[in-house]
Amino acid sequence: MTEVRILFVGDVAPIIRPEVDDQSYRPVAYGMDGDLGRLLDSGLAIGNLETSITDSREYESGKPVVYRMACPTRKGAPGIIEHFDYLSLANNHCLDYKAVGLRDTRRCLDDLGIAHSGAGRHLIEASRFVLLDRGHLRIALFSATDHPEHWEAGPDLPGVLLIRQDEEGLKSVDRILDGIRRAGGADLVIFSYHYGSNYQKDIDGYRGFFYRLLELGVDVIHGHSAHHINLVEFFPGKHNRFKKNCLIIYANGDFIDDYGFAVERDAEYLIHLGFVLELTITPGEGWAIKVHPTEINYEMEPSGHYYGDVKKATVRLVRDPFSDRIVRRIVRHGWR
Repeated sequence: MTEVRILFVGDVAPIIRPEVDDQSYRPVAYGMDGDLGRLLDSGLAIGNLETSITDSREYESGKPVVYRMACPTRKGAPGIIEHFDYLSLANNHCLDYKAVGLRDTRRCLDDLGIAHSGAGRHLIEASRFVLLDRGHLRIALFSATDHPEHWEAGPDLPGVLLIRQDEEGLKSVDRILDGIRRAGGADLVIFSYHYGSNYQKDIDGYRGFFYRLLELGVDVIHGHSAHHINLVEFFPGKHNRFKKNCLIIYANGDFIDDYGFAVERDAEYLIHLGFVLELTITPGEGWAIKVHPTEINYEMEPSGHYYGDVKKATVRLVRDPFSDRIVRRIVRHGWR
């Protein structure tokens, strides 16, 4: 039996967005470094799709920021999401273009053969898990978010699987884990979770909830939403409080976006930096992790400094030793 490699990234958002004034759509060219693409293609690549995939122009009124992209099966669409095997849909942008946008998103991913979960036509669909076989492992994946609450899926209502950090949230996860067990079980359970507010460095308030999830039976928590990198907690072997291999990724940072060097935010949160977390599981040898720092290179309009001035955004593996050290330090120690 050979090793299984799983690659986690954060928010995947090769987006276009409407201008507030005239509803026109501003083009941004997106790209990805070839070495990074080959890294994603070397294993099971997992991310959070922070956008709708739709041609619809009817978005939720009153929402200050809405995202969409074209399906990559259409000419001229960015060739980025095709490198992923699983994308979480449970976030605060999957319904930017209402139920039609969510329907189009799911159809596009189905056409591309990309597994997904976390949002659907009703609560049962939004709560479904995915089972994937890779090498010697059967892997279960499911996704949820803790916001926005008005997008929560209902019995006959399209929406997201909403899981709060409370006892009811734990019960919701336990029901999904029970469903996985009744479906024959899995060797590895991955929970992709969109939680908290943007630009939130402090993760101490979430630790207790995440530890409870590991105790329930989740093996990997893949966190996202903050738009910047954060701590990774790795518990190898069985001589730890959880008596098993397990992993918490509090935030990978953004994989791709059009945010540009928003001066005040980039200086404080380093929003152009991210990382791919590579988890390798080898029979008889256990788990091993490796961090691959990434950066988004923005080509701006002259004197531009924010997303409205971005002409091109390219994600690549970090080449600068100083940026590499910064990413690795935050991954090991958080923002202390």
